[in-house]
Amino acid sequence: MGNVSLRISGTDRNMFTLDQAASTPSLTTSISASLINAATGYQLQVTYAPTSTGSHSAKITIYDANLKGSTTVNLLGEALEVPTLSRLTAYPASDITETSYKATWSEAPEVVDYYLLTRQRFVNGNMIEETMECDENYAIIDDFNGSENENYYVQSSRLGYLSEPSNIISISHSGINGISEDAPLSVESYPSTLRFRCGTTQTAGRIYDTTGRTVMLLPEISDGLEITLPYGIYFIVTAEHRTPVKLIAR
Repeated sequence: MGNVSLRISGTDRNMFTLDQAASTPSLTTSISASLINAATGYQLQVTYAPTSTGSHSAKITIYDANLKGSTTVNLLGEALEVPTLSRLTAYPASDITETSYKATWSEAPEVVDYYLLTRQRFVNGNMIEETMECDENYAIIDDFNGSENENYYVQSSRLGYLSEPSNIISISHSGINGISEDAPLSVESYPSTLRFRCGTTQTAGRIYDTTGRTVMLLPEISDGLEITLPYGIYFIVTAEHRTPVKLIAR
Protein backbone atom coordinates (compact mmCIF):
# COMPACT_ATOMS: atom_id res chain seq x y z
CA MET A 1 0.00 0.00 0.00
CA GLY A 2 3.03 2.28 0.27
CA ASN A 3 3.43 5.27 2.52
CA VAL A 4 1.13 8.14 3.37
CA SER A 5 2.70 11.60 3.16
CA LEU A 6 1.77 14.48 5.42
CA ARG A 7 2.65 18.14 4.97
CA ILE A 8 1.90 21.19 7.14
CA SER A 9 1.17 24.40 5.26
CA GLY A 10 -0.51 27.72 5.87
CA THR A 11 0.29 31.14 7.28
CA ASP A 12 1.47 29.90 10.69
CA ARG A 13 2.94 26.59 9.53
CA ASN A 14 6.26 27.17 11.32
CA MET A 15 4.46 27.13 14.69
CA PHE A 16 3.27 23.55 14.14
CA THR A 17 5.48 20.51 13.68
CA LEU A 18 4.85 16.81 13.11
CA ASP A 19 6.32 14.52 15.77
CA GLN A 20 7.24 11.01 14.78
CA ALA A 21 9.25 8.50 16.83
CA ALA A 22 12.97 8.47 16.02
CA SER A 23 12.75 11.49 13.74
CA THR A 24 13.28 15.21 14.09
CA PRO A 25 10.00 17.18 14.21
CA SER A 26 9.38 18.82 10.84
CA LEU A 27 6.72 20.17 8.51
CA THR A 28 6.61 16.93 6.52
CA THR A 29 6.67 13.25 7.31
CA SER A 30 5.84 9.89 5.80
CA ILE A 31 4.01 7.06 7.57
CA SER A 32 3.43 3.49 6.48
CA ALA A 33 -0.14 2.98 5.31
CA SER A 34 -0.26 -0.30 7.24
CA LEU A 35 0.34 1.60 10.50
CA ILE A 36 -2.43 4.07 9.77
CA ASN A 37 -4.84 1.26 8.86
CA ALA A 38 -4.03 -0.82 11.97
CA ALA A 39 -7.02 -2.05 13.97
CA THR A 40 -5.95 0.09 16.91
CA GLY A 41 -5.65 3.18 14.73
CA TYR A 42 -2.73 5.59 14.58
CA GLN A 43 -2.11 8.60 16.82
CA LEU A 44 -0.42 11.47 15.04
CA GLN A 45 1.27 13.96 17.34
CA VAL A 46 1.39 17.61 16.34
CA THR A 47 3.39 20.10 18.41
CA TYR A 48 2.24 23.70 18.69
CA ALA A 49 5.09 26.07 19.62
CA PRO A 50 3.90 29.66 19.14
CA THR A 51 6.39 32.47 18.71
CA SER A 52 3.85 35.24 19.34
CA THR A 53 0.57 35.72 21.18
CA GLY A 54 -2.78 35.44 19.43
CA SER A 55 -4.59 32.86 17.31
CA HIS A 56 -2.66 30.77 14.80
CA SER A 57 -3.74 28.34 12.11
CA ALA A 58 -2.30 25.91 9.60
CA LYS A 59 -3.40 22.70 7.92
CA ILE A 60 -2.16 19.16 7.38
CA THR A 61 -2.49 17.75 3.88
CA ILE A 62 -2.56 13.94 3.64
CA TYR A 63 -1.78 12.38 0.26
CA ASP A 64 -0.11 9.44 -1.62
CA ALA A 65 -0.57 5.71 -0.85
CA ASN A 66 -3.09 5.31 -3.67
CA LEU A 67 -5.37 7.93 -2.15
CA LYS A 68 -7.77 9.60 -4.51
CA GLY A 69 -6.80 13.23 -4.22
CA SER A 70 -5.84 14.47 -0.75
CA THR A 71 -7.38 15.07 2.67
CA THR A 72 -6.95 18.25 4.71
CA VAL A 73 -7.06 18.65 8.50
CA ASN A 74 -7.19 22.16 9.95
CA LEU A 75 -4.93 23.09 12.88
CA LEU A 76 -5.84 25.88 15.31
CA GLY A 77 -3.91 27.21 18.29
CA GLU A 78 -4.08 30.19 20.62
CA ALA A 79 -1.18 31.64 22.62
CA LEU A 80 -1.81 33.88 25.62
CA GLU A 81 0.48 36.15 27.62
CA VAL A 82 2.36 34.56 30.54
CA PRO A 83 0.18 35.57 33.52
CA THR A 84 1.33 37.82 36.35
CA LEU A 85 -0.04 36.34 39.58
CA SER A 86 -0.29 38.14 42.91
CA ARG A 87 0.81 36.53 46.17
CA LEU A 88 -2.23 35.55 48.21
CA THR A 89 -2.76 35.94 51.95
CA ALA A 90 -3.89 32.92 53.94
CA TYR A 91 -6.25 33.78 56.79
CA PRO A 92 -6.47 32.00 60.16
CA ALA A 93 -8.58 28.87 60.06
CA SER A 94 -12.14 29.10 61.38
CA ASP A 95 -14.88 26.72 62.56
CA ILE A 96 -12.24 24.44 64.08
CA THR A 97 -13.52 21.15 65.52
CA GLU A 98 -11.89 17.83 66.31
CA THR A 99 -12.65 16.63 62.78
CA SER A 100 -12.75 19.71 60.56
CA TYR A 101 -11.88 23.34 59.94
CA LYS A 102 -12.39 25.99 57.29
CA ALA A 103 -9.34 27.35 55.46
CA THR A 104 -9.76 30.76 53.82
CA TRP A 105 -7.55 33.15 51.89
CA SER A 106 -7.71 36.39 49.91
CA GLU A 107 -9.23 36.42 46.45
CA ALA A 108 -6.86 36.81 43.53
CA PRO A 109 -7.24 40.26 41.93
CA GLU A 110 -6.62 38.80 38.47
CA VAL A 111 -8.33 36.01 36.54
CA VAL A 112 -7.17 32.56 37.71
CA ASP A 113 -8.13 29.03 36.78
CA TYR A 114 -8.22 27.74 40.35
CA TYR A 115 -6.61 27.97 43.78
CA LEU A 116 -4.16 25.31 44.96
CA LEU A 117 -4.33 24.61 48.69
CA THR A 118 -1.38 22.73 50.19
CA ARG A 119 -1.86 20.95 53.50
CA GLN A 120 1.11 19.87 55.59
CA ARG A 121 -0.23 17.19 57.91
CA PHE A 122 1.76 15.92 60.87
CA VAL A 123 1.02 12.29 61.68
CA ASN A 124 3.13 10.16 64.04
CA GLY A 125 6.06 12.55 63.73
CA ASN A 126 5.96 12.58 59.92
CA MET A 127 4.85 15.36 57.60
CA ILE A 128 2.46 14.41 54.80
CA GLU A 129 1.91 17.06 52.13
CA GLU A 130 -1.35 17.04 50.20
CA THR A 131 -2.78 19.45 47.64
CA MET A 132 -6.31 20.18 46.55
CA GLU A 133 -7.73 22.40 43.80
CA CYS A 134 -10.39 24.89 44.89
CA ASP A 135 -12.76 26.99 42.79
CA GLU A 136 -13.46 29.44 45.62
CA ASN A 137 -11.19 31.22 48.12
CA TYR A 138 -11.95 28.74 50.88
CA ALA A 139 -11.96 25.01 51.57
CA ILE A 140 -13.68 22.82 54.15
CA ILE A 141 -11.25 20.27 55.58
CA ASP A 142 -13.26 17.37 56.99
CA ASP A 143 -10.52 14.89 57.95
CA PHE A 144 -8.62 16.99 60.48
CA ASN A 145 -8.98 14.21 63.05
CA GLY A 146 -6.41 12.21 61.06
CA SER A 147 -3.69 14.78 61.84
CA GLU A 148 -1.99 15.71 65.08
CA ASN A 149 -1.73 19.26 63.72
CA GLU A 150 -1.51 20.91 60.33
CA ASN A 151 -0.20 23.82 58.29
CA TYR A 152 -1.64 25.19 55.10
CA TYR A 153 -0.72 27.71 52.44
CA VAL A 154 -2.29 28.59 49.11
CA GLN A 155 -1.37 29.59 45.56
CA SER A 156 -3.36 30.63 42.51
CA SER A 157 -3.00 28.94 39.14
CA ARG A 158 -3.42 30.31 35.64
CA LEU A 159 -2.45 28.59 32.38
CA GLY A 160 -0.27 26.12 34.25
CA TYR A 161 1.62 28.82 36.19
CA LEU A 162 1.50 29.09 40.00
CA SER A 163 1.76 32.20 42.14
CA GLU A 164 4.29 32.53 44.95
CA PRO A 165 3.10 30.56 48.01
CA SER A 166 1.16 32.52 50.61
CA ASN A 167 2.07 32.80 54.27
CA ILE A 168 1.65 29.61 56.30
CA ILE A 169 -1.18 29.07 58.79
CA SER A 170 -0.74 26.48 61.56
CA ILE A 171 -3.68 24.71 63.20
CA SER A 172 -3.76 22.41 66.21
CA HIS A 173 -6.63 20.63 67.89
CA SER A 174 -6.53 23.26 70.62
CA GLY A 175 -6.98 26.09 68.12
CA ILE A 176 -4.77 28.23 65.90
CA ASN A 177 -1.06 28.29 66.60
CA GLY A 178 -0.77 30.77 63.81
CA ILE A 179 1.91 32.46 61.82
CA SER A 180 0.39 35.85 61.15
CA GLU A 181 1.54 38.52 58.76
CA ASP A 182 2.23 41.09 61.52
CA ALA A 183 4.20 38.76 63.82
CA PRO A 184 7.60 40.11 64.94
CA LEU A 185 9.21 37.08 63.33
CA SER A 186 7.73 34.56 60.92
CA VAL A 187 9.08 32.02 58.47
CA GLU A 188 7.85 31.15 55.00
CA SER A 189 8.53 27.60 53.83
CA TYR A 190 9.25 26.84 50.17
CA PRO A 191 10.75 23.73 48.59
CA SER A 192 14.46 23.78 49.56
CA THR A 193 14.19 27.30 51.04
CA LEU A 194 13.15 28.99 54.29
CA ARG A 195 12.57 32.75 54.14
CA PHE A 196 12.42 34.97 57.22
CA ARG A 197 9.98 37.84 57.57
CA CYS A 198 10.51 40.45 60.27
CA GLY A 199 9.69 44.11 60.71
CA THR A 200 13.10 44.90 62.18
CA THR A 201 16.45 43.13 62.10
CA GLN A 202 16.67 40.23 64.57
CA THR A 203 19.90 39.18 66.29
CA ALA A 204 21.38 36.12 68.02
CA GLY A 205 19.23 33.65 66.14
CA ARG A 206 19.45 30.02 67.24
CA ILE A 207 17.81 27.21 65.28
CA TYR A 208 17.32 23.89 67.03
CA ASP A 209 15.62 20.61 66.15
CA THR A 210 12.86 18.77 68.00
CA THR A 211 15.43 17.17 70.34
CA GLY A 212 16.75 20.59 71.39
CA ARG A 213 20.04 20.24 69.50
CA THR A 214 21.33 23.49 67.99
CA VAL A 215 21.73 23.09 64.23
CA MET A 216 22.46 26.66 63.13
CA LEU A 217 23.38 30.05 64.58
CA LEU A 218 22.37 33.24 62.79
CA PRO A 219 24.06 36.36 64.22
CA GLU A 220 21.69 38.61 62.27
CA ILE A 221 18.37 38.04 60.52
CA SER A 222 17.05 40.67 58.16
CA ASP A 223 13.71 40.62 56.37
CA GLY A 224 13.87 38.30 53.35
CA LEU A 225 16.89 36.30 54.52
CA GLU A 226 16.81 32.80 53.00
CA ILE A 227 18.45 29.65 54.34
CA THR A 228 18.39 25.93 53.57
CA LEU A 229 18.00 23.13 56.10
CA PRO A 230 17.60 19.36 55.74
CA TYR A 231 14.02 18.10 55.60
CA GLY A 232 12.40 18.28 59.03
CA ILE A 233 10.85 20.42 61.75
CA TYR A 234 12.88 23.04 63.61
CA PHE A 235 12.40 26.01 65.92
CA ILE A 236 14.11 29.40 66.10
CA VAL A 237 14.49 31.96 68.86
CA THR A 238 16.24 35.33 68.72
CA ALA A 239 17.20 38.03 71.20
CA GLU A 240 14.17 40.01 70.05
CA HIS A 241 11.75 37.08 69.76
CA ARG A 242 12.19 34.60 72.60
CA THR A 243 9.02 32.65 71.83
CA PRO A 244 10.00 29.72 69.57
CA VAL A 245 8.84 29.97 65.96
CA LYS A 246 8.35 26.72 64.08
CA LEU A 247 10.30 26.12 60.85
CA ILE A 248 9.31 23.40 58.40
CA ALA A 249 12.03 22.48 55.91
CA ARG A 250 10.80 20.56 52.87
